[in-house]
Amino acid sequence: MATSSVLRAFYVLSFLFLGAFAHFFPLWLDAQGWSETEIGWATALRFVCVIAFPVMWGRMADRRLGVGFTLGLLAWLSLACFLPLLLVVGFAAIMGTLALFSAFHVGFIPLLEAAAVSEAEASGSNYGDDRLFGSLGFIAGGLGLAVIVEAWGREVIPLSMMVLLALAAALAWACPLKSEARPGAATEVSTGQLELRPLRGFLLLCFLWCLSSHGVYMFLSLHLQELGVADARIPTFWSVGVVSEIVLFRFAPRLLEGRNPRRVMALCYLMCVVQFGLMAWIREPLWLYLVLTLHGVTFGVNYYVSVLWLRSVTPAAHATTAQALLQSVSFGLGGSVSAIGAGYLFELGQGPLTYTVAAALACVTLGALRWCPGAFAGGPLRLARGFD
Repeated sequence: MATSSVLRAFYVLSFLFLGAFAHFFPLWLDAQGWSETEIGWATALRFVCVIAFPVMWGRMADRRLGVGFTLGLLAWLSLACFLPLLLVVGFAAIMGTLALFSAFHVGFIPLLEAAAVSEAEASGSNYGDDRLFGSLGFIAGGLGLAVIVEAWGREVIPLSMMVLLALAAALAWACPLKSEARPGAATEVSTGQLELRPLRGFLLLCFLWCLSSHGVYMFLSLHLQELGVADARIPTFWSVGVVSEIVLFRFAPRLLEGRNPRRVMALCYLMCVVQFGLMAWIREPLWLYLVLTLHGVTFGVNYYVSVLWLRSVTPAAHATTAQALLQSVSFGLGGSVSAIGAGYLFELGQGPLTYTVAAALACVTLGALRWCPGAFAGGPLRLARGFD
């Protein structure tokens, strides 16, 4: 299979799992009798692992094993470590299993992103054309598992997610991505250094963005449940937001080429304030369909520009490590604090309090953009197709 086809297949399978996890894993824990605070800690555990492990796997891919081999390794180790979740019971046992599984699985997405951006750079294609397959997989993961849960109940959720991990491992074995590095190649990647000082403002903004937003999405399923939405309908709300994300990924080159990146990001952060504020106020579920279309800007455009801007200022020899660092600081540190905090907020005041705090934090992110002049600097966007 061509590199682009393999990348797209990995994106679909990876986000099928993430879609199933995001939609239904909190509901499975709820069915096990866990409190909202315990669910917050469980969902935060994955983000805690994102703080450290993606950078480790990224460095290994850049310096020793190559992206392709490392992806395959992580796929098989993730499957092996997820299997005990079908058997263990109790808070401590499930948390321990999740921690071991997440240590490997959290490295998958930054490696995929680095491979997709490198492929776009080499071929002159649009990174978003590959990335949108991840969004499609996310929708399919939620909708597909909704049908299964409706038919057989919440107890089948872990087994369904294990099947998706098995398919990803099989793909890694049958159609591995080409590795750009080989064992013993550490001295060959020393050209250019990953300078962290110019990236501090950028990483701070990414942290604040995830701090404001990730608790929102981790508890969306439970918020919708509180509003009276049936389990089978919950994925349709996610799907509306992700469809808008897919559209913007597809047309990003036309919409963003030549734009001022700081102004684009200011719009993204402003839309976060609007979206989270409306989610705190609206009690009629049907109106949330309209509000969630803003996800295309608050996540899609935000993430697209962040990934490609980072690549444009990073030496090629450190591309995977840089993407892993983005994941660690934003989704890892920001996501874990957000998920834990949202657990306490949701137990205290349900969705209205959780989303009000999220909107306030989004205001802080928007204000912080003014005090980070180096972040997203460098003139008009030239991120749509490859790099010079």
